This record gives sequence, structure tokens and C-alpha cells, in this order.
Amino acid sequence: MLRVLLRAWIGLDWPGLAGIRRGSGRDGIRLGQAGIVAALIVLNGPPAVGKSTIARMYADNHPLALRIDIDDVRDWLGGWRQAPHAAGLRARALATALARDHLQAGLDVVVAQLYGHANHLDELEVTAGELGANYHEIVLMSDLASTRERFKQRGGPRLQEAFEAPNGLDVIVDLHQRVEALARDRPQATVVASTANDIDATYAAVLSALDHTPDA
Repeated sequence: MLRVLLRAWIGLDWPGLAGIRRGSGRDGIRLGQAGIVAALIVLNGPPAVGKSTIARMYADNHPLALRIDIDDVRDWLGGWRQAPHAAGLRARALATALARDHLQAGLDVVVAQLYGHANHLDELEVTAGELGANYHEIVLMSDLASTRERFKQRGGPRLQEAFEAPNGLDVIVDLHQRVEALARDRPQATVVASTANDIDATYAAVLSALDHTPDA
């Protein structure tokens, strides 16, 4: 894995909206079996809809699946707040390198990130295609009022940053709208309702969506 990280450093962004079709994909024993195709699953969505939590649940139930939270990868970069745009690009390059290495090993990857633009989504989809892996793009959505309330309830440094920003929580409105618009423009994206205070129901809905999403 260190080799992959080093290589990346030196070698290298609702309503009305409309995985893993591998029967043994959730039983915890499929990894390493002949004929099984790895999957790259992307979880997009506005803030506080459960992307990271769902990614963690998927990884916990699929041994050796790699969970990549791009915000976490960005936090690995020293002093990233001094150059946030460059740090975001580096974090996505590192995430792609990690995903590529893991998929080459025949293992699943689940990426959690808010995407308002398609650039990195397209890069991940191409990466999966080059490796013969299945690509699944899931968009977790709630209505705007619920997104704002869940973001406030979650708290933490992201909330403090929003309050300190010139437009305050209006940034949540903008992010919500950008994700929604992108989902409408991507036929490969499947929108899943994120149920407030019921992460188990949301996870079950994601698994169901993966089962009914054609393999890319």
C-alpha cells in the first residue's frame, strides 16, 4: 500500500430522480473465489446523509473491502487548509491509486464523498472499467430541510466552519442542489433515500439498489 501511495505522490476534483448483482456478495465468504468480479461502489450525497456510515457498514460486512473517505484522505495531508483546492485534488488522486490497487487484487472498494462535479466520478468509472470491475454509483439524498437539520445535529468542525463562512448554512443549500443536479445528469447514478434516524433502513435500501443496478 505504501508503494501505491508513493507512486500517487510522484505521479500524479431528489424527487423525480431515479453493485453488486453477485448472489454471494454479502455472505462474507466470496473474496478470493474464482470468477467473482470486484466492485467499485461510490456513495455520493449532500452533507450528513450517512455516506461515511454506510461505507463503513458495507466494509464491515464485506471482509477485505476497502473503505475510502476522501475527506479522511485529505486530512492526511499536512497543512491542507492552507491550500484546500490543491489538497482536494491530491486526495482524489490518492483515492484513485488506492482504489486501483485494491481492485487489481480482486477486492471491493467503497468510496464516500460529496461530488458536485463529475470529473472524479468519471475517473473512478474509467478505472473500474480498465480493471474489469463492476462500477456502482449511489446517491444518498434527503429533502433539503432534513439535510440542514441533520447537518446541525451532527455538529463537529464542519458545522463550525459553516457558521463562520460568509453565507453560513446557505452553503448546505448550494451543496444539496449541486449533488441533486449532478444526479439528474448521470444515468448511471441510482438515487437512494437516506432515512433520518434509521441508518439500518438506509443501508438496506443501498444494498437493494446495488442488487437492482446493472453491472457497469
